[in-house]
Amino acid sequence: MTRRTEIFARTALVAVSLLAAFLVLEVACRLHDRRSHMVLHWGNLIDAAKAGDPVSHSGGRYAHDALLGWVQRPNFVSADYSVDASGHRRTGPGTATGPAILAVGDSFTDGEGVADGETWPSYLETEFGRRTINAGVAGYGFDQMLLRAEREAGTARPALVIVSFIAHDLSRLEFSRLWFREKPWFAPDGDAPALKHVPVPPNSRDGGVMPALRTLFGWSLLIETVAERLDLIDAWYGDTERVLPVGAGDAIACRLVPRLARLGPPVLVVAQYDRGAWPDGGFDAEEHRRIVEFLHCAERAGLATLDLFEPLRREIGRRGLDALYDRPHHTAEGNRFVAHEIARALAARN
Repeated sequence: MTRRTEIFARTALVAVSLLAAFLVLEVACRLHDRRSHMVLHWGNLIDAAKAGDPVSHSGGRYAHDALLGWVQRPNFVSADYSVDASGHRRTGPGTATGPAILAVGDSFTDGEGVADGETWPSYLETEFGRRTINAGVAGYGFDQMLLRAEREAGTARPALVIVSFIAHDLSRLEFSRLWFREKPWFAPDGDAPALKHVPVPPNSRDGGVMPALRTLFGWSLLIETVAERLDLIDAWYGDTERVLPVGAGDAIACRLVPRLARLGPPVLVVAQYDRGAWPDGGFDAEEHRRIVEFLHCAERAGLATLDLFEPLRREIGRRGLDALYDRPHHTAEGNRFVAHEIARALAARN
């Protein structure tokens, strides 16, 4: 064997070994994932996310909305996710009566990764005994939550509005495009930020970051998981367009929150935390600081607030992180715990 042939053979052996190891880890990652269809679905996950839902036969989970950017498609149904005719995720049997509670938020409210009856609005309906409308939408920033709450409060006439957020929802105010989708945004304009990018145009072509790599490896759940753990999921998964500098979203959200006080029904602002907020058994102090400052803005506007930081920290210490979180979102047990804490807060406030 010549020297050149030997180098080629060794290089090929290393490449084949790395590929085999990668595929073994990919299969293990898919077997570990709670979404059963991931074992068999090996298409491009990024393309599927852009289209809406990889297992849908009803045109995708999301539909374009000229005010909000995107909403759930009415009457959408998949294996473990269903939407009613009003565009709200179903909360269960619907036996509760009386004036409704309107829950607005992002994927933590919508219930990413769990069944219809395992979201915190669904558990709240059962525990608190009030019909709960789940108007959460995955990927929303606080700007979209506010606009959604104003629209829904006018039609649903709820007795109470609960607005749930995580720290990243404040950062999302700094973008005019997220998750491949165009969205509204507010420009700084004194105490009354000005709404921009409305009507929201149809979703633009994916310019994105790393387009070639996403085309080649967008099918890999392993790479998605690593990107998620390294807090690079936006760069890997989402086509974004920034319109405001880093940190501007927090200040604008603070100026917008008084609009919630003008909805009519009382409002409870709930601070939630994703799994990344609890690194190595501790917590992200900067994330907690941002949330506390925003809750102070809500309190100054006359709104009731609930910070789940301390309850979650105690429960994580007692039961462990995996009991409450599966990847970034809550498990069913985590959502049950959140609903219990919200119910306690509502009861304490009569």
